[in-house]
Amino acid sequence: MGRPAPVFLLLVHLPGSVSDATMERAEAHLESSERLELAKIGDLLTRTRRTLGRALLRRTLGHALGCAPWSLPLVRSPTGKPELPGRLAFSQARTGDSLAIAWSLQGPLGIDIELPEARFRDEVNRLVAQAMDAPLRASFGGGEAAPFQAWTAVEAIRKASGDGLDGLGFDEPSDPVRTGAPGAFRLIDLPDTPGVIGEQGPGGLRSWWLHPFQTRTAAVPGPSGDRGIAVPGCIAWPAPSVPAEREVVVTTLAAARVSGYLG
Repeated sequence: MGRPAPVFLLLVHLPGSVSDATMERAEAHLESSERLELAKIGDLLTRTRRTLGRALLRRTLGHALGCAPWSLPLVRSPTGKPELPGRLAFSQARTGDSLAIAWSLQGPLGIDIELPEARFRDEVNRLVAQAMDAPLRASFGGGEAAPFQAWTAVEAIRKASGDGLDGLGFDEPSDPVRTGAPGAFRLIDLPDTPGVIGEQGPGGLRSWWLHPFQTRTAAVPGPSGDRGIAVPGCIAWPAPSVPAEREVVVTTLAAARVSGYLG
């Protein structure tokens, strides 16, 4: 088996506001229907960050493929996942002011990040208990952020598989996690294959590698020297078709550099 294609990971701090010139540059990266869709968002902060996120995705993938960002033929799968069929594999996630984009010439892959908000901890714990067996849950440790780190693995796998969060079969829907029609889904520890996660579902057993990582929210200026909040994340790709020993190339983009990145 040859050396696997690397995964490129872009971690961005999204600014809460930008100049009109930056917003115009961002919108110039988009396809016309995207601009119309985003213009309908009433909340200014939400509209700004979604527009920047969409523009950053197109700029990043366009640069990787050597084509104009607005010309990328992005389509959505039946579960709503954005795709570039036959070009490259990618996945994105956003929480708060943090955006993560992962892409590779060898797919599939999925990514998720979760802001560890205390008000959602009990709910996320409950969902993780339904999604994972006890040995696998224990492998994520017992810290306050552990259930959020575990949940990023669930979402990353569902994105990589293309199945989405609908149909997990959990006992009730909940915000911020959306669940849908009844189904069978369970992640299990596979002690005989270290590092590999098993997924039990209607199609049988599938296996996944996980690449946990951590980013941070933007630092808050002040005498305390706040470095921001640690945000757990995870990338998933299938095993054993893609080896675990895979380079992950990380680039971090501060909010102040977003405008320049967009050109």
